[in-house]
Amino acid sequence: SPGDALAALRAAIMQAAIACGAVPIAAAAPRLPNTACLALPGVRAETQVIALDLAGVRVSAGAACSSGKVARSHVLDAMGLGALAGEAIRVSLPWNASAEDVRAFADAYQAMAERLARRAA
Repeated sequence: SPGDALAALRAAIMQAAIACGAVPIAAAAPRLPNTACLALPGVRAETQVIALDLAGVRVSAGAACSSGKVARSHVLDAMGLGALAGEAIRVSLPWNASAEDVRAFADAYQAMAERLARRAA
């Protein structure tokens, strides 16, 4: 099914980001198969959004309910994430996402993580 295919692509995105030091933010409730929330410790969400945007990858900061805001997501704060709440990005895959899109994200995320995490250390 399309949902299963998107969930598999989401899993691949999460695996690639985790390999670069990201922390997956998982909700206890069921979620859409095309979305992932990832935090990169020590790197502000806004900085990640800008770096990925410059690489041609569009993501958002925080939780879906905080879109368009620059402030930390109150939803992620309420989940007890501490500093990670300000370091989380949301990745949403379109209905027609492909393995090539996952590779492009993985390459951009790895380059961004290597550059910014090194600076944050």
